[in-house]
Amino acid sequence: MSKIKALKEYLFGKVELSDENVNRLLINLSIPTILAIVVNNLYQIINSIFVGKVIGEVAIGAVAIVSPFIGIILTFIMMVSTGGMSILSRSLGEGNKEKAKMCFGNSITLTVSIAILLTIVGYIFLDSIIRILGASGDIYLLSKDYLVIFMFGIIFMAPSFMFGQLLRAEGKARESMIILIIGSVTNILSDFIFIVFLRWGVKGAALSTTLANILSFSYGLIMILKRSSVLEAKLKYFNINFLVIKEIISIGLSSFISQGAGNIAILIANRVMINIGGAKLITAIGLFGMIQNLVFMPVAGVTQGMQPILGYNYGRERLDKVREVVRLTLKYVFFIALFNSAIVCIFTRQVAGLFVKSDTSVLGYAVPNIRIAIMFAAFGAQQWVGGTVFRAVGMAKKAYFFSVLRMILIFTPSIMILGYTLGPIGCWLSYALADLASGLISKRYLLNFIDKLEIKNAKSEDEDGQMKEVYIR
Repeated sequence: MSKIKALKEYLFGKVELSDENVNRLLINLSIPTILAIVVNNLYQIINSIFVGKVIGEVAIGAVAIVSPFIGIILTFIMMVSTGGMSILSRSLGEGNKEKAKMCFGNSITLTVSIAILLTIVGYIFLDSIIRILGASGDIYLLSKDYLVIFMFGIIFMAPSFMFGQLLRAEGKARESMIILIIGSVTNILSDFIFIVFLRWGVKGAALSTTLANILSFSYGLIMILKRSSVLEAKLKYFNINFLVIKEIISIGLSSFISQGAGNIAILIANRVMINIGGAKLITAIGLFGMIQNLVFMPVAGVTQGMQPILGYNYGRERLDKVREVVRLTLKYVFFIALFNSAIVCIFTRQVAGLFVKSDTSVLGYAVPNIRIAIMFAAFGAQQWVGGTVFRAVGMAKKAYFFSVLRMILIFTPSIMILGYTLGPIGCWLSYALADLASGLISKRYLLNFIDKLEIKNAKSEDEDGQMKEVYIR
């Protein structure tokens, strides 16, 4: 029993960003984040199962078609949250609590303002947006049914997501986890009621998501006011400070570019796939996307767990700890993704069968191709680390490179060239090539970067004659 208690304390004990044991700190911050992501993706998986098996295959295509637009909305939220997380963690490391508070309040103000604006614009141009996404026929009708309801929940989804990210930046990964779990569990339960029991179709799926966003926001607001050690409910911290906003956007812009590039790439890919393979190919790729999310769930958790450690220690100029956490993260994400992709390759039919009916023609077509697309996932996982590292330390320009590396510089030209020359198989190969190339480039780039962070304990006297440690990069 004592060993179990010790293990529980190791994994879920109190987290301090000043902890000298980087491995323990990374695990402590990653485990709750992974659990939150798993629960959140579990909801998405169950939602996909409900959509595919209860509503039908066309509904999967409709959800796949609108995903780039939803992704663009999330891109704006991620821009603010990643910029805010970076500044918050580094400010805490520097001991600048006033800046941390200002960053916290301004991040929330900016997020809410963006959410309201996107909701208004989305409703005004809804029909045009759906047609630009490439929807037509039954897929168009189902896509519109879904988005009409989903758009309302943005004003709740955006701040609840921000609450969780900013708490994680303080090292409060468990509190962040609870916010996400509340929404995910609500979504799963309401999916069953609205889709399975009431038979409301894609409208039920969208309503479930909206309800979950409302409850997640409500709980997150309570938790942020009670648990945050940084946020103070003073008006001055929520009033727009243009210097803070500029820094948030400057750093978060790399995330915006990354997410936006991904969605633009998917939009282009969808066009290519519709021309080459029609609805069958795009539905199969949509199925692969769901499985790919399974593989990368824990990878996302580890990289998110790394970010506050990195920012905090970079702010303190503990560059030895920066090097250590980057190396550990690269190693962990590689082997996690390797294990997960191996499971998918061995049990492809069983995993894919979770999302569609066992007798569907799409399943037989997708299984061998999914194995091709997923085979270099372990390398692709290391690409996730690159952008996170440079956002965490505030190096915006370097982060921009990683923002476009995989999806714009590699995937988009690959799917256009291979798709139109090799046909559908070229589309599948493009995913594998993007993982392999981006992973190899990212790892080499990161190792070169952290090798330059050699800490030389040069001693020099300051004006008062006191000795201080000088970090030379």
